[in-house]
Amino acid sequence: MSQAVETTRDGLIKAAIAVFSAKGFEGGSVREITQAANANQAAINYHGGKEGLYREVLKVSVQAFAELSPLDADRLAAMDGPTAVGTFIRTQLKALNRRDQLGRYMRIFTWETLSRSEVFTDFLAEEKLPIFAGAEVIVRKFLPEGTQAADLWIVIFWFLSQVETFIRPERLERPPFNVKIDAKMIDHLGDRLSAMTVAALSVWGADQRRSGSPESQTAPSL
Repeated sequence: MSQAVETTRDGLIKAAIAVFSAKGFEGGSVREITQAANANQAAINYHGGKEGLYREVLKVSVQAFAELSPLDADRLAAMDGPTAVGTFIRTQLKALNRRDQLGRYMRIFTWETLSRSEVFTDFLAEEKLPIFAGAEVIVRKFLPEGTQAADLWIVIFWFLSQVETFIRPERLERPPFNVKIDAKMIDHLGDRLSAMTVAALSVWGADQRRSGSPESQTAPSL
């Protein structure tokens, strides 16, 4: 790859990260990306069109997120359930409201929980996402042994969805909510979401243990 092509590619990926993190795959347009990167449609086509460029963004995001995020599965595994839940949720909230690269990567993944794209579905079949691995470690702390694979998936996606509403916190600052989103509010929100999530996971896990978990199906590591 020539230096000129590499420079164009880097510019496109940087622009695409900004656009996709703000609007998601469906909402982000090729025109916005090319304008931000000062490139043309031919450059997008060279890199596989919108889908191909998004796949490159996902690869970059996974690698960078693994390097930058404190949500390491081994670290979470060493915590008790409530502490792990609180760490996970507070880290997500802070990242979603940050304007740095980690915040952008987090928003890209969170958009996919709101509106799953086919590109991301295909990507998941080949790649392991750190955020899913961390979520799995946490929810297993509350679930009984022998939990079916289907139930494990349901709980993981429910757990990840707790922060979805706040992917665009600026919406809460407008009427009718008029909630000021600042560091104090984010801490307060983290406390409330963590407490409610721990309560729900604890009750569900206890109910499953009392009723007797169904025959185990091999639950794949995510």
